[in-house]
Amino acid sequence: MITQPLAVMRGEQDELFPTIEYYEDWKLHTSNKTDYISIEGGHLFSIQYPEKVARILTQVINNILN
Repeated sequence: MITQPLAVMRGEQDELFPTIEYYEDWKLHTSNKTDYISIEGGHLFSIQYPEKVARILTQVINNILN
């Protein structure tokens, strides 16, 4: 069990896992909160939009540190 909060990112046009329900089980792996972040793109959103992913990850990390 992870004791840290989780940030789960998903592509809004993901053809393999098209709905948020596919991701909800992530919350079972932490005793802390789980945030779901939907961004533009398909299953490989991190390759399609690396700058956007980097910006979101920076925000998530800054929120944890502050």
